[in-house]
Amino acid sequence: MSEEHQASCLVKMNDKLPAFELPDVSDESKSLEKLLGKKLTVVVFWSTGNRYAMDQFKRIWHELGDYVDDGV
Repeated sequence: MSEEHQASCLVKMNDKLPAFELPDVSDESKSLEKLLGKKLTVVVFWSTGNRYAMDQFKRIWHELGDYVDDGV
């Protein structure tokens, strides 16, 4: 991640996320607590207008794809 991109992040790795609601893939609002798994949960904030979004998904899949069967 570039220094410019890192500087734009409001929540960084290992930060505790505040309580809030997010839309799921069906566009239904869910509390973050209900979306968290029992194992590692990856939360990605993105928008279609973010130039980094697609690169971020490709990188995450490459880095975490091997762990999907382990419950990530």
